[in-house]
Amino acid sequence: MRDRQRSGKGIPKGTHPSVLNRLERPATHSFTPLQMRPAAILACTLQMATGASFIFLNERIMNAVGYPFPMMLSFIGFAGSTIIATCLTWSGQVQVRQATLVASDVWIRIVLLSVFVTSSVVSGMAAYLYLSISFIQMLKATTPVMTMGFLLAFNMLTFKCAQVGSTLTIVIGAIISSRGEIGLSTIGVMIMLVSCLSEALRCVLTQALLKGTKLSIMEGLYLMSPPCAAATLISVGVFETEALSSDSMSVIASNPVVFTVAGSLGFVQHLCTLWVVQSTNALTLKILGPLRSIMVVGVSVLCYGESLSSLKGWGYAISLCGLFWYNIVSLYGEGEKNTMAEVVKEEEIQMVKPTVIK
Repeated sequence: MRDRQRSGKGIPKGTHPSVLNRLERPATHSFTPLQMRPAAILACTLQMATGASFIFLNERIMNAVGYPFPMMLSFIGFAGSTIIATCLTWSGQVQVRQATLVASDVWIRIVLLSVFVTSSVVSGMAAYLYLSISFIQMLKATTPVMTMGFLLAFNMLTFKCAQVGSTLTIVIGAIISSRGEIGLSTIGVMIMLVSCLSEALRCVLTQALLKGTKLSIMEGLYLMSPPCAAATLISVGVFETEALSSDSMSVIASNPVVFTVAGSLGFVQHLCTLWVVQSTNALTLKILGPLRSIMVVGVSVLCYGESLSSLKGWGYAISLCGLFWYNIVSLYGEGEKNTMAEVVKEEEIQMVKPTVIK
């Protein structure tokens, strides 16, 4: 068997047996489009669709229903995820491993995740007190770059020039499309940067939870949703006390269907978010943000008759070109080892490194 492998195409003669043992195992570090893309494409599509639907639903709740409390709406989404995930788990439809429930490293990351969620939501809302909407969108467009920087810093992403270039192209397009009247405030900029950094760290930590601790999607949702809901509710109690008044609660009571849909849609959105991170990575999740904005604008123009300036159109076109470039890089795995001989060479280099004996 090994003689046949040594004579196989691309495998050098005299290859060490341990290297051949590795080559006998199926490769797991590189994927072709046909192997990994169906699940990833479905996850990204559903995440963008549910995210856009959630935006339109929240806009309707805040304006048409008369409930202008965005932090409370975020809590409703996390609460819906908590209730549905708990019901599925306790009814036996979803299994959560006992080892996961008692793992201290998992809970430390979950607590940190809830802190970053709260920081992102609170600072993101506070920034609207100091900055214009256009400038906030420009700053939000830098979140994919921050996410990529953290992934590279924590050695969770392989550096690829094409991937960096495509990400920057998407960000530049988003900045151009968000350009408008800019009201500059140093305090507002600092607050918004805290929000962007918190969001980037939240995505990176989510990837570390799902891939580092091998959590399934439903395990992640079951464990993450309650702390995030609690942290968001605390921020509501501090910054949106009116949302807890009897008048605000009566609005919820008089529109049960709308708020039930909001909670259910929050569950689906959070589920799809974890699916995207698990099937791709945190960087892909953040790149979907500007593209979801393009989808929302497109629906607004087609269905609600909103106008679209030529500058915004060019910005969206640049972002779409960046997305196409990013997909090509991701699909065909630029930067991965392309030949069996390269794998063999790296393995043998690692084996012949001198060992220091004390």
